[in-house]
Amino acid sequence: MMVLMSLWAAGPAGAQLEQPVSLEASWKICQETDPDISIAGCSAIIKDGRERGKNLARAYAQRASAYVMLQDFSRALQDLSEAIKLDPNDPKAFANRGAMYRVTGEDDLAIQDYSAALKLDPRFIDALLNRASAFASRSRCAEAVSDLSRVVEADPRRTVALIERGVCQESLGRNDLALADFAAALALDPTSTYPLERRAAMLFRAGDLDGALADYVRLLVINPNAPRALYGRGVIKRLKGDMRGGDADIDTAKVLRSNVVDEMAARGVKP
Repeated sequence: MMVLMSLWAAGPAGAQLEQPVSLEASWKICQETDPDISIAGCSAIIKDGRERGKNLARAYAQRASAYVMLQDFSRALQDLSEAIKLDPNDPKAFANRGAMYRVTGEDDLAIQDYSAALKLDPRFIDALLNRASAFASRSRCAEAVSDLSRVVEADPRRTVALIERGVCQESLGRNDLALADFAAALALDPTSTYPLERRAAMLFRAGDLDGALADYVRLLVINPNAPRALYGRGVIKRLKGDMRGGDADIDTAKVLRSNVVDEMAARGVKP
């Protein structure tokens, strides 16, 4: 669950304007959506030398967005670090650099930046979501739940927060709370397949075969060729005595997804 901030534009490392233009014109070019054009304008502003403080930080941040579009995350990190030095009170710059650290797998640094962003703006929902995701990736689910609860409190209709909190609650062994979160997410978005799959496996492990079967059937209404749902339904059919019907579902699932047996066994769903 990673949410990149809205600053991103695009541009290549070595682009330059073919001829000098005014500072005002450079700003317009810097904010273009075309990556080649954008980075040229931002670089011109930075090299010009007249902008200072927050304005110069904006140019670095916009150029960083260009590097993100080009997947040049190293240069994006460098520019965002420059932007933060110039304007250490901009929560978006910290959050965007945190997103880059997540991309490069440096979750501890990402958490530090998200925390800095939240210190500047405690109601920064995207920073909360991203920090929760980083916490979860570091197996710090209790802290993730805390962040996600703040998101849900601020925006009760934020489905992704309910789903991710449900996943963390499940990992913490709080199954009733996990099921409640999945149910709330599905009430908001009845066609969301991920919470249905998670809930079906939880119900299966708890021995509620009818509840699990209902969720697998619901998944198959959404997507008749969903291999994990077919496999789950097949396993339950077999457990209920319908060996022929169960084998047919399981065989179809295996054709659709070769590793479905191992995937479902990892979720505790097996004959």
